[in-house]
Parts: sequence; C-alpha cells; structure tokens
Amino acid sequence: MNSFEEQIKSEITMCIMPFWMYKASDQQNGGYWGSVLANGFIDKNADKGGIFHARLLWSFSSAYECFRTESYKEHAIRCYAFIASKLTSETGLELVWSQTLGERFATHEDYLVTQCYYLYAISKYEQVISPHLGKSKKIFAHLENLFTEYLLKKGKAGELWRGYLHMLEAVDAYLQVDPNNLSAQSVFSGLFERASQLLRTIDDEQISSLNWGRISATSWLLSTYYQAHSTLLSNMSIEPIAQSLRTKVAQEMEMQQQPGIPLCQLDSTRYGWVQAEAMVSLWFYAKDSLGHGRSNTLLKQWQFIRERISDHQFGEWRIEALKEDTQGSTLEKAGFWKCPYHNLRACLTIYKELFASKTTLRETQCK
Repeated sequence: MNSFEEQIKSEITMCIMPFWMYKASDQQNGGYWGSVLANGFIDKNADKGGIFHARLLWSFSSAYECFRTESYKEHAIRCYAFIASKLTSETGLELVWSQTLGERFATHEDYLVTQCYYLYAISKYEQVISPHLGKSKKIFAHLENLFTEYLLKKGKAGELWRGYLHMLEAVDAYLQVDPNNLSAQSVFSGLFERASQLLRTIDDEQISSLNWGRISATSWLLSTYYQAHSTLLSNMSIEPIAQSLRTKVAQEMEMQQQPGIPLCQLDSTRYGWVQAEAMVSLWFYAKDSLGHGRSNTLLKQWQFIRERISDHQFGEWRIEALKEDTQGSTLEKAGFWKCPYHNLRACLTIYKELFASKTTLRETQCK
C-alpha cells in the first residue's frame, strides 16, 4: 500500500491544494473566485458563497493540520479574514448565503446547513490555527436551539438525512475544540441517537432516495463519530448499521457495468464528490474484513478517479468523470458549491488511516 499512500499524498499536495492557492484565489478583492471553469476561465462577477468559503476554510485548516505546510496556514488565515468581513451577519454568529444575497436563504434547510458549515469550519480553524479565537463557543451557543429543534422534526430518513449529517459534522468538530462542553455533548448524543433510529427503520426505497454520495459518507462517518465519542455513545450500537451501508455501497459498485458509482438510480453521472465518499466507504469496507480481497474494489475506484476525475495537468478534480469524447472544459472546478471538501476530506482520511496503520505496525515490530 506504500504506493497508494504516496499517490494519495501527491493528490493532496500537488493536485488539489495548489489549484485553490494559485488559480482560484482572488488577489484583487479577497476570498476565492466564485466560478473557475476547467479550461481556466474565471468569472470575476460570480457571487461568492458562504458555504463555499466555509468549506475552503475547513480544507486549508485540515491540510495544515496534516502536513504543517505554511502556505496552507496562510490561506486559512486569509480565508477566515474574508469570511469574517464579507460573509457573516452583523453579530458575526451566522454565515450568510452569499456575498450578494446576504441572509436571504431559499429554504430553512439551506439556512441550517449553512450554519452547520460555519461551526464546522470555525471549529477546525480554532483547533488547528487559532486556539484563542473563542468564536466557536459563541457560534455553538447561538445555534444550539436550532439543532435541538431539528430533533423534534418528524419525517423519514430520506427527508431529514441531509440535516442530520451536517449537524453531526458540525457538533463533532466543535467537540474537538471544547470536549467538556456538556451542552454540546448532550446535543451530539441526541443527534446521534435520532440518526441511529432513522437508519434502523430505513428501507431500500428510502436508501435510494439518499443518493450514493450521502449513503457512502454516512457509512464511514458514523463509525468515526462513534470511535471519537464512545464514552458519550456507549449504549448505542451503530457499527452493524454502518457496516451494512458500506456493504451496500460495495455491492452497488460491483454491479455497475461502468467504473465508479452513480449519484442515484435516476442519475448515472459519476460526480467527483460521490466518487470521493464512495472511496472512503470502500476503505472502511476493506478494513472491516482486514482486506481479504476487498481492497481490489477500493483500488479500482482510486484508479478510476485518477484517470477520469483528477486533473493532473491543470489541478483539482473535475466536477464529474471525464467522458472519452470531450475535455469537459466548460464544467466548473470552482463554483457556488464546488471546492476541495469531499475530495480533500476523502484523501486526508485515507492518508491518515494509512499513516496510522504504518505507525502501529512499526510499534508492534519494536516490541
């Protein structure tokens, strides 16, 4: 797996991160360009989104945490400054939808997800770069009622899951900064318990409504959350559910005539973010059985990403798999949502797992 580890590291440091630092950075007005096409065209009038910049802040902070590369830290600080000055409410406790639209959200769920990304990104920034900022505590206190109210919302998993996934991400990130916050512990355990209940009652029809990107993300994130917060969640059995979802992802990929995994039954497009989440799901799927032949599916997925989605010439990942008869030059690489979040998180997760397993092996050999 050494070559796989080296390839993953190269993908992060040579393909993904340089694009955002050197091609998508708006040196004139601050922040990052709202639209950059695969052919390099920049729409300098494109609106700059709140979620987009929160994802970038998380990405730069997380990359710095892993590699300690100073340029990642510099861009995290730069991104935070733009968010604080251009993309927050007057109180600084809420993230706006965009620089142009301000606090005009189309739906309540859009508002919820935006605030989740804000807490998620600020928490990581504080944890890694600015531990004395103290902003995440204020943001969590401001959003706590929003989270607890969502727990009372009725519906099926397919209807509610987007909200639960992002709330769990946000509160998990905050607990990394403030692990002894009793309110955050209570909110997280409540969210996790309700999410577990929804998944236990889910059927195949509801699973298909989630789309394979969210199914894949859920399948591995639940396991990592349980491991990180086992003392809070000791009475909840989530691993069988997570393993079942990982098996479904692997089976879906093995049934496909074409490489990769579609968004859903009605959309066969191989979106980059979906392939990224599926790759991490396959990593944990292989880990469930200590390999035993399952790693072949993972490596095939990685090969597909490298050949059809990753752009090693111009940087970053294409928004969808490159078709054989087109260069995909008019598709966005940076857009209102598109930024190094799913792909970077996937690569960082697997890289850290590989590094940790290698360290454990060395320690075992030294005993």
